[in-house]
Amino acid sequence: MAKNVRVNIRYRTEAERIRRILPPPLKMDDSPEVIIDWLLNEPDDSRRNVFLPGPYYESGTFVSARFAGHSGMWEIGMPLNQDWGRHRGRELQDLTKKDGAITVERDGDTVRASLTRRNRVLTRIETHVTDQAQHPRFWKVFNMSMLKW
Repeated sequence: MAKNVRVNIRYRTEAERIRRILPPPLKMDDSPEVIIDWLLNEPDDSRRNVFLPGPYYESGTFVSARFAGHSGMWEIGMPLNQDWGRHRGRELQDLTKKDGAITVERDGDTVRASLTRRNRVLTRIETHVTDQAQHPRFWKVFNMSMLKW
């Protein structure tokens, strides 16, 4: 059976934490924010092909930044679990894709997600699903602008 799971978190942080990792010519945005995204895509056999040869897992980390007067999110990196995705993302889209181990688990209303790279846990969350509506300020997470120069 096919499985497609996505978990996103967005939070504010201290401006200095973002400032020290931004490469020139990117500048600090007015609101220091971080987005971490975990995606698990396990297509059933009828959907597997040369473009999606098997399970595809990725986790992206983005920080807010400004470039040429525009606000957006800069991708720090996007580890994933397969060669095809790393090649396609780096060579065709200029994304910083690396190898990594991504997990997302759900047990009742508890959700856990993690990213491990080179035996080091880089991100890990545990949270609970609620029936409360999300604040509209966070709706733009799926329509974020990615900054490139």
